[in-house]
Order: sequence, then C-alpha cells, then structure tokens
Amino acid sequence: MNDCLFCKIIAKEIPASIIYEDAAALAILDIHPKSLGHAVVLPKRHAPTILEMPEEELGPLFTACFV
Repeated sequence: MNDCLFCKIIAKEIPASIIYEDAAALAILDIHPKSLGHAVVLPKRHAPTILEMPEEELGPLFTACFV
C-alpha cells in the first residue's frame, strides 16, 4: 500500500529498529515505548485490520510474537 507507514517500514523505505524478521513478519522497537522493550510486530502483507488477514497468515504472525 503506497501510503501505509508500516508497509514503508517493511519495505525499508523508513528507518526502524528491527529486532526480528522472517518471511511473515517484522518486529520493530516502538518509537514511543510504553515500557522497556516495547515492540510492534507487523505482518509482511498489508491488511487494513487483523480481521481482514487470511487465516493462513495469522499463525506465522502470532508465532513471531513469541520468538
């Protein structure tokens, strides 16, 4: 998506502190952390909401949360 901030981070058009990356997800440190180590896990494929993601992509996304 052209105007999506997170898609631009995934495409590495915008710098971010990447802490994890695999084929399905990218995890970055939040720029306004609520606590030490606050991270954001992003799916590599754009979806307006998590409810609109294909079911087969949810498992790998949640697995990335616990690596």
